[in-house]
Amino acid sequence: MKEESQLEKAKRIKAEKKKLNAEQKKLKKALDANKKGRIKARRIQASSRKKIKSIKAEIASLTAKTGKLLVERNPVKIGDLADDILEEATELVTELRRFQKAQEVLDK
Repeated sequence: MKEESQLEKAKRIKAEKKKLNAEQKKLKKALDANKKGRIKARRIQASSRKKIKSIKAEIASLTAKTGKLLVERNPVKIGDLADDILEEATELVTELRRFQKAQEVLDK
């Protein structure tokens, strides 16, 4: 009778071990997916940093032209410059949002 209870105990432990191994597999898979997401987020941030730097330089270049064009008083050129600055500013905002979303992934 005593051996039977030990046998039952061994079976119960084996079943628990199987259950824990399956749970461990699920956790590892979730952690791996999270790791891949974090790697992707870091890549997005690096890319965004580069784009933001170039966009800021372009905006600085365009705004440097502002004074000269205001002196010329050419409405067509001023309008074109305004459009160019607005376009670059929109790109900057878009990249900042991408960076922000990537940061949210990393903060989880």
